[in-house]
Amino acid sequence: MSPADVSDELQKMRAALQAIEQRLQSKAVPLSGVQDLKSGVDELRLRLWAILSASNNPDPSGTLERFRLRRATEILDSINADIASGALRRSHKEIGLLVDRAERLSATLRAGNTSA
Repeated sequence: MSPADVSDELQKMRAALQAIEQRLQSKAVPLSGVQDLKSGVDELRLRLWAILSASNNPDPSGTLERFRLRRATEILDSINADIASGALRRSHKEIGLLVDRAERLSATLRAGNTSA
């Protein structure tokens, strides 16, 4: 992506955030939508921070890989705590998908094959 393309994308994102801010001020956005937006913006902010940090590092690829692993660990810790406290119900169909992916990841890591 060229610098001009990046600049255009940033302008679009700013405009979208300003439009959302106006909707929030008029209370035209449901609370669940605000929470989803906050999560998305937080994730984007963390990814941008990781990219900036990696660019000043002798091993940028390794820095980004460690960032991904830390984020995954944080997410898993949060899900585990929420399930244990009852804040997240076990009845969601995605729980089965999460169990499957966790088992596959565990098997891959135990086998020493981290490319899968």
